[in-house]
Amino acid sequence: MRVGMIFARSMVWHHSRVHRFFSAARWDTDVLGTVVIRLIVGWLVPMGEPLVIAVDDTMFRRWGRKVHGAYWGYDGSVKAPPNTAKISRGNSFVVAAVVVQLPLLDRPVALPVLMRLWHKGGPSKTVLARRLIHALANAAPGRRLHVVADSAYACNQMRDLPQQATVTAPMPSRASLWHVHPDVDNPPRLRGPGRPPGRRRPHRYPGAAGHRNARRGHVRHPVRPHGHHHRARAAVPVARRVRRPTGPRRRG
Repeated sequence: MRVGMIFARSMVWHHSRVHRFFSAARWDTDVLGTVVIRLIVGWLVPMGEPLVIAVDDTMFRRWGRKVHGAYWGYDGSVKAPPNTAKISRGNSFVVAAVVVQLPLLDRPVALPVLMRLWHKGGPSKTVLARRLIHALANAAPGRRLHVVADSAYACNQMRDLPQQATVTAPMPSRASLWHVHPDVDNPPRLRGPGRPPGRRRPHRYPGAAGHRNARRGHVRHPVRPHGHHHRARAAVPVARRVRRPTGPRRRG
């Protein structure tokens, strides 16, 4: 049916009209993305269910000295040998896609709806991702947004988000977890020496790095909690290097 519609449209319009629309016409990607979001919410997402948004940056390979915003950067789709940097030249786009479940497939599908072009000297990729989340919240009011991203987007830029949006990302290996005291915002005012009970330092959990070191057999020092005792290594014989004389070799 779709092939028949395309064939019927090609009989009315010339294919150059489509190329002219994308190259010379004036149109806004955000307006087009808003229309697509409303279609997805109305037809593919059940009523009252939250929207699962996948945010990531992708490299679109472009060559030439006059390509706007082109640079050399990481490209995960490059087939390179092990221990080799996967880089290519092109445009880097921060894309927001809506993850939906289609009845024809047994796996979820990500439908891209909004994008932003990143270039050197402009806003960072995390700032562009935050703007995309705000645009999605405005396009789908009343819907909860569950944003999923990699560890690069788990930063301070994601704090200023709409109230109905949450971000889920892997925790960095050097992250630290802190337990905040319940009365830290309104500590009791007490006079006398010492720190008030409401202003105690929060308890620090080992975090991802601490759990990894614990699995490797590292033991924390009882006096210095931030120090580690490593297992003693076996003695390794050391070969001493002796320098040969530079003069003539004597016989006998």
